[in-house]
Amino acid sequence: MLNNHFYIFLQKRKYKTEKIMNNIKILAAVMTATTLLSSCDETGTNQLLETTFNTPHNVPPFEQIRYRDYVPAIEDELQRVNQTIELICSNRSEATFENTIIPFDRRNLRLDKLQNIFFNLKEVENCDTMSVLAEELLPLLSTASDDIYMNKQLFNRIKHVYDNRAQLDSIQQRVTEKYYKDFVRNGALLTDNDQATLREYNKQ
Repeated sequence: MLNNHFYIFLQKRKYKTEKIMNNIKILAAVMTATTLLSSCDETGTNQLLETTFNTPHNVPPFEQIRYRDYVPAIEDELQRVNQTIELICSNRSEATFENTIIPFDRRNLRLDKLQNIFFNLKEVENCDTMSVLAEELLPLLSTASDDIYMNKQLFNRIKHVYDNRAQLDSIQQRVTEKYYKDFVRNGALLTDNDQATLREYNKQ
């Protein structure tokens, strides 16, 4: 019987495969949906706020998505990500794979989905409206990413698990090493001044 950690790892690999397949489905659907976007009704529910789409293969209902839906949906999800990060950081227990790495690993699943919807669509329909939205979203996403990777309290918890990774199994070690290196590559070890410089660079 698979242990819990290996199951999580397999679920992660399955998610990545499903994400690739979803991208293919999205691109196929977009080709027939883009002409409908510009004439979307400005009333009704923001479909991007829904947890799942009531469509075949859970393909986004592009004909029901309005341009103005993207930013609030992504902002809403960024708030959820921040809440997850705050819960990890506020945990007074010793940092472990279970209470730090696993919730950190799961934080972006829906945000990744929303970004894929928007940026895949932008590749197909690179109109002025989508370009303006991208200019608004990219700095927002960049700032959110910097806030995570330059969060000292969060990094210290990740580093604690990393420093004690000898206690983990091989799969857990690889996952932990990946996230530790992600933090280092994104400026976690830089001085405050250098982090501020990197933040400005990332906004460009």
